[in-house]
Amino acid sequence: MTSKYITIPLFNFELTDLDVLELSKAKIVRANKAEIKKIESLFEYSLPYSFNVEISPFESEKPIRTIDRVLIVLKLFKDGFIFSNLFRQNDNQTYRQIPHYTPWGLERGGIYSISKVEASSFIDFWEKYITINLQNFAVNRFHLADYRAYTPDRFFDYALSLEHLLVPSSKEGEISYKFRIAGTRVLGATDNISKECRLKKLKSVYGLRSNIVHGVKIVHKGNKDNHFKTLSSTKNAADDKEEKDQWKDAISLVRNYSREAIRMFYEKGLLDNSNKRRQWIEGKIINPECGIICNQNAPS
Repeated sequence: MTSKYITIPLFNFELTDLDVLELSKAKIVRANKAEIKKIESLFEYSLPYSFNVEISPFESEKPIRTIDRVLIVLKLFKDGFIFSNLFRQNDNQTYRQIPHYTPWGLERGGIYSISKVEASSFIDFWEKYITINLQNFAVNRFHLADYRAYTPDRFFDYALSLEHLLVPSSKEGEISYKFRIAGTRVLGATDNISKECRLKKLKSVYGLRSNIVHGVKIVHKGNKDNHFKTLSSTKNAADDKEEKDQWKDAISLVRNYSREAIRMFYEKGLLDNSNKRRQWIEGKIINPECGIICNQNAPS
C-alpha cells in the first residue's frame, strides 16, 4: 500500500480459501486476531468480522465516501448483505465510527463471500467499477437502502433507483406504464422468467411504490397478477410472518432488478446520461430486433 491509505473492516464478509486479494490501489486482507478482538470489544456488532479492505483513497475524498465506494462495488458484484461503518487512517490504530450507518435488523441470508474461483472476476470488476459515480441518484439510493430503519423505506429506495434508470423522462405518458414496459424490454438477465411474467412483477413493484408514497394499504388477495398480496405500506413488518416474507420477496426482487439496471447502463456508458439512456430505451422498445437504436449516433 502507499503511505496514505485507510483501513475499512468488512462485516459479514469472507474470502473463501484466500487470506489476501490484491486489487487496484487496494487489497482485501485477513485481520489478525488482536484486531478482531479489539473490534469485537469496542463495537457490539452481531455480525462476523474477519477481513479488512486497505485502500488508497481518491484525491480529496472523505473516508466515508471511500467506504461507500468499496461497499457499492461489492454490492454490485453480487447479491448479499455486507456492512461497514468503521475506518482508521494509515497506521493509526484508533477506529472512527459513522453512527448513522446502521444495519437495521436486515434479513442477512448468510455471509457475503468471494471464493477463490470468483477472485479473478472480482479483480476485473473492481478495476472497472471502483470509479463509478457515487453521486448518481440510482447508485446512491441502491446503496443507502441498507441503512433504512423501516422495511417500506428500503423497498422504496430500490424502487426509486430502478425508476430513475428506466424512466429518464417523465414529460410524456404515464410513468407506471413507461416503467414496466422499459423494464420488461431491457431487464431479464437475473430473473429467468418470461416477459409477460416480468411485466406483471414490475407492475406490482410500481404499484407498491405508489402506495408507499400515498400511505395506502395494499389488499390484493386473490389477484393472481399482483405478486405482493397484502402489504401495509405505512408500517414496518415486525410480527406478521406472512407480511414479513412478502416484504423480503419484494425487496429481493427490486434490489436485483436495480443491480442489473445499474450494471447494464454503466457498462453501456449511459448511467450518467439520461438523454442517451432515454434514446437507447426507446430504441429497444420501438425496434427490439435491432437491439440498439438504428442510428449511427446512438449508443450501442
